[in-house]
Formats: sequence, structure tokens, C-alpha cells
Amino acid sequence: MSAIQSGIDAYNQVYLDQNGDEDELYSEAPATDEEIARLETLAGFPLPAELADFYREFGSLKNRLQDDSHCFWIPSASELVERVQDPGWNPARSLGLIEMIRAYWGNDRSEFDEGRHFDAAQIGALNDGYQCFGWYLGEDIYEGAHFLFFDRNGQVGSLYYHQDLFDEAKRNLKELLSDGLRGELPFDELLAEALDEVRQSLEEFG
Repeated sequence: MSAIQSGIDAYNQVYLDQNGDEDELYSEAPATDEEIARLETLAGFPLPAELADFYREFGSLKNRLQDDSHCFWIPSASELVERVQDPGWNPARSLGLIEMIRAYWGNDRSEFDEGRHFDAAQIGALNDGYQCFGWYLGEDIYEGAHFLFFDRNGQVGSLYYHQDLFDEAKRNLKELLSDGLRGELPFDELLAEALDEVRQSLEEFG
């Protein structure tokens, strides 16, 4: 997890240099085994070991103000369960990848109406097989986000979904259906790369 901490420190230094200390990345109290177990129950299968270790060490990773760009939302295990079980936030009460994409856009995204691009079985397979635990934003100003998820085999992945680039996301989702996750990075490397990506974009964005 040292690479994650280094990424957090580097991001926060850039943010502080540019904006002061109002919205740097922070972590909450480490998760208990009971909280992790509740999240696993909601997911329907075990968390990847490194994701569970992340919850035990960091608890969460979020920006204080949740600005419209260059921010992270990886809530604590307990907050994620509470959010998903809130019918006003996610009516499906699911961590499923499609349902969490919908929740990000206020339970919209007509692209996922059954039969439009995916049939009911495909949407069900994506929701059942891939569980989303958070997201991060680059410079898309709410128009797109990278959704972080895990599968039944203990792998983690990231799906970029932009409201004006559906064809790209559709292709990647179809690949998940046909091939599953292949060649993905371990969790700590995936998150460390995300931190570096957002930090570099923040530096360029100014």
C-alpha cells in the first residue's frame, strides 16, 4: 500500500500548491472485519484481498468537497453499504456496475434501458458479475468518470464512462461480457496509477 500513500501525498501537494487546503484527499477510520463482511454480503461474493486490505488500512479515499473534476470517491465500506441501500440514491440497491453508473447520473442513463444496447440478461450479468466500489474524475467536469469495480475472481478493474462517448464504454462492457477481466493490474497498482493520472491532469489543468 506504500504506492497508494505516495500517490496520495503527491496529489495533495499539487492540490495544496494550487488551491490551498480546502479539498485535499483524506481517509477515514479503518474498516472493521464486520463492516467488510457487510459489504461482501451486499456484493454477493468476497472482496479482492488487496481491496479488503485497503479498507483495513485507509478506510476510504475521498475529497472533502467532491468538486466537479480531479477528485476521488472511494467511500468507506460502511458508507458504501448505507448509500446503496438508500432507495433515493440507488433504487436497485445494488453495487452492480450498471446500477452504480446510473446512480452517478442521478439514476438516469437511457443507454441502459433494456433492449436498447443491452438486453435484460446482459445487464443482469454485468450487475451480478462486476461490483462497483467507487469512482474518480479527471477533467471531465461531471460528464465522465472512471468506475472502479471487482469481479468474482478477485480482480479489480476500471471502466471509463463519458456521457458523450457511449460507443467506447459499450465496447468495453461487451468485452467484459465475452472475455471477463483480463490482464488487469493488482488493486494497489491500479489505484496508484489513477492517483498519478489525476495528479498529472490537475497539474496541466492548473
